[in-house]
Amino acid sequence: MTLVTGIPTKIDVNKLMEAIKPLEEGDLFSYDTIAQTIGVDRTSKRFQSVMGAFRSRLMRERNIYLVCEPREGYRLADPDRRITVAANKVTYGKRMIFRASSLAMTTDTNRLTGDNRKLQQHLATLPVRMKLAALTAPKEID
Repeated sequence: MTLVTGIPTKIDVNKLMEAIKPLEEGDLFSYDTIAQTIGVDRTSKRFQSVMGAFRSRLMRERNIYLVCEPREGYRLADPDRRITVAANKVTYGKRMIFRASSLAMTTDTNRLTGDNRKLQQHLATLPVRMKLAALTAPKEID
């Protein structure tokens, strides 16, 4: 058995935090600039790990959200882009809930233990409860 240990990302994240001090909406940080700053190839797993940690830290500490621009780099999202990304994540989340519910509904309940039977019922009825909540939600006033 092999034990794989990772290299902490904090040092590289700190380099990126220093390298991109002036931040404005719409700024693009190219893959090449990022790769040069942290000294790794942009196609490496290390690059992905560092960027994940960097994006999390920017969001947590500065409320800055970076979106990926394919074949270019990362762009600082403006408020409209942030809402679009949030809406897409909600849609994806709903889809995952419905898939999980479908898996729970098709599970043989006769072979489940007591606690899992209750959980199965909860998961199987979740989409119906979500739809009911949407239908009974207060309507917007124009």
